[in-house]
Amino acid sequence: MMRDASDVAADSAILSNFTWEDIDKKTFAGYRRRYQTQHPDLPWIAYDDQRFLEAIGGFRRDRVSGEEGITVAGLLLAGTPQAIREWRQRHLIDYRLVPASADSDSRWEDRVAWEGNLLDAFDAIYPRLTSDLPTPFRLEGTTRVDQSPVHVAFREALVNLLVHADYAEPQTSL
Repeated sequence: MMRDASDVAADSAILSNFTWEDIDKKTFAGYRRRYQTQHPDLPWIAYDDQRFLEAIGGFRRDRVSGEEGITVAGLLLAGTPQAIREWRQRHLIDYRLVPASADSDSRWEDRVAWEGNLLDAFDAIYPRLTSDLPTPFRLEGTTRVDQSPVHVAFREALVNLLVHADYAEPQTSL
């Protein structure tokens, strides 16, 4: 709660000495494509990369100090694993599928230990969460919709977990 009480949100802090070289180009391009698909009418899709990243909070200019650069949010969203490790020495997103049986000798049945950005972590974990769910089929206009309310709930829960974790602690993991 103390971090949230700050005048500047923790994820909007500018990271000194981090540059565009610290952003994974493939991940960022994939995010832009997703964004364009989901929001085809917004003007942001026509912005250049830096202005787009600024519009979504991943790049910022401080009007008082004149400093500008990649923000914590930008680095976490699409940063390279090396850049994230340089900022946060022990960055680990640890997904484990725990056995349903409490008396099982197995500590987990499936695991993803992810040390990279949040977008790629989502892409690695979400299919595992939903692989056993029945996949419905329906059309909305000419678009195929193959997600159930459970798919939506799992996606929302995973996004919330990834986005709202406390990344200010340098040695913690999820």
